[in-house]
Amino acid sequence: MTKRERAVVFMIGATLANILVTAILFVGFIVLYSLTLGRILKVNSAGLAVGASFILAIVASALLYRKVLETMKKRMNFEERFGIKN
Repeated sequence: MTKRERAVVFMIGATLANILVTAILFVGFIVLYSLTLGRILKVNSAGLAVGASFILAIVASALLYRKVLETMKKRMNFEERFGIKN
């Protein structure tokens, strides 16, 4: 595989992993809400909780993605393997 092909495969894999992590975090935040605040706060609509959980999941997955990518850059030579510059 060429550097370009490896870079494309890496980006597709990283994107799919990021989407999966976001979905897992979203479900986790919804479960956390239902076990804690959902029992205390009796509201007619869970729209605010769903929206806040979605935003928190996106922010948390972005921070986690950045941290994992920085760790991988330190351990692997990205420029040599994938043609991706730091």
